[in-house]
Amino acid sequence: MKLQIATEYLIIVSFALMVLLPYVLYLYTISDQYQEQSSLTIASENVKKIGEACDWVYLQGEPAKFTLKIVIPKNVENISFLNKTIVWKVRTSAGTSDVYYNCLSSVTGNLPIKEGEYFVSVEASGGGVKINVTSS
Repeated sequence: MKLQIATEYLIIVSFALMVLLPYVLYLYTISDQYQEQSSLTIASENVKKIGEACDWVYLQGEPAKFTLKIVIPKNVENISFLNKTIVWKVRTSAGTSDVYYNCLSSVTGNLPIKEGEYFVSVEASGGGVKINVTSS
């Protein structure tokens, strides 16, 4: 009798695992896709925010300065300033995606690629714009 109960219990648990395992795998996949999409969205919004601040400061001219708060997501591989373009390279499961913004003026500076929140100073200088992290 005990053997029959143990066998029935084992069958019930096996069937429950067979039903639940595909759902767990599906939810795990969806979670990964959501995190990637979230990183791309955060990167895109922050690149746009920095780019618009650069345009605004450039149009105001020297000595205009603007400080803003940005968030750098965890999948950012590189942040570069190529003449008039701000480029963030974001790693995804499909490869590396470029998130960029074309500014009105040349842009120089440096930003860290470490995940976190930063205060960024955008300053008009010498016919262009300088971007740096501030301690504020």
